[in-house]
Amino acid sequence: MFRAARSILETQQLDAGYKHIIVDEIQDFHPQAFRLLRAMVPPEHFTENDLFLVGDGHQNIYGHHIVLGQLGINIRGRGRRLRLNYRTPEETRRWACSILTGIEIGDMDGSVDNDKGYRSIISGPEPLFHSASSFEDEVATIYDWIQGIRAGNQNQVICVASRTNKGRDTYAQALEKSGLKVFKITTDQHDIDDPLPIRVATMHRIKGLEFDHVCLADFNKTKTAAMSDSQLEQEKILLHVAATRTKNSLLVMSSDDALK
Repeated sequence: MFRAARSILETQQLDAGYKHIIVDEIQDFHPQAFRLLRAMVPPEHFTENDLFLVGDGHQNIYGHHIVLGQLGINIRGRGRRLRLNYRTPEETRRWACSILTGIEIGDMDGSVDNDKGYRSIISGPEPLFHSASSFEDEVATIYDWIQGIRAGNQNQVICVASRTNKGRDTYAQALEKSGLKVFKITTDQHDIDDPLPIRVATMHRIKGLEFDHVCLADFNKTKTAAMSDSQLEQEKILLHVAATRTKNSLLVMSSDDALK
């Protein structure tokens, strides 16, 4: 579709009608999407601020290989790194970044990015880790964690995230059985204004969202041991993204010592 749309613009010499385009989350875009964006503001219409692109290679959970210079978009000498995190507590940010140690993160223009100087402006609790002996123990721990938060403030928005759709549904059902009101955030179901239901979603789905408290459930070595190096890197990036959705506390659950 990207190629077809670009072909129409270029072969028929059509004017898309845009002088300026602003794009967020560009790490999620397929490379062909950038060629289309470039065609939407053709060379003869270039202005000083024709494209404004924002993205983070550390959140590239779909594995797209992006080199803007090879896609018709030259940012040499014009790119800027944003270093301040306004949402995630510094304690959680440090742990989330440590997950990516040893992984080369592209800067989306052919070089390797780094987190030098990157910091959060807020402080919060250290992430909590719990290795459960069973699924029932895991759910009981999550329940107690939720009750502890609600004892202090009933209006805190809490999310429990799992790696898969099946996991999301399993945890949602278990939490409902424990007496909690649950709301599932899915591909077709967006978040709601009511803070009381416990949000349950996949780690992929909560990308771009934020919550007062986040629990990452069922992240075990046994489920990642068979992965290739590239698959494991994507899993770590996914975990990094999901962990940084919290504005306050983070609970990481597993049935082994995978994340300690």
